[in-house]
Amino acid sequence: MPGKQSSIFILANYLLPNGDCEGCPNVFIEAASFGIPCIGGIEGGSDSAITDNYNGYLIDPTNINLLSSKILNLLSNPKLCFQMGQIGI
Repeated sequence: MPGKQSSIFILANYLLPNGDCEGCPNVFIEAASFGIPCIGGIEGGSDSAITDNYNGYLIDPTNINLLSSKILNLLSNPKLCFQMGQIGI
């Protein structure tokens, strides 16, 4: 579970070839309760907890460049990171 020392939470969940994918992981809701913005995969039920560009980002988990740019965006913009995190509290 994320704690107050965390700045962001990332779980880039991925749809397996057989169709298996974790639904909306509770950990996104737990992170939001600590005021931490989340980055999650577009597959599964992540969009039940994350609204893209509002309280975090939804990304294609196979796009490493996009994932790294979203991480850098949040870490280099503490105000944005704080604003997104406050939405979940």
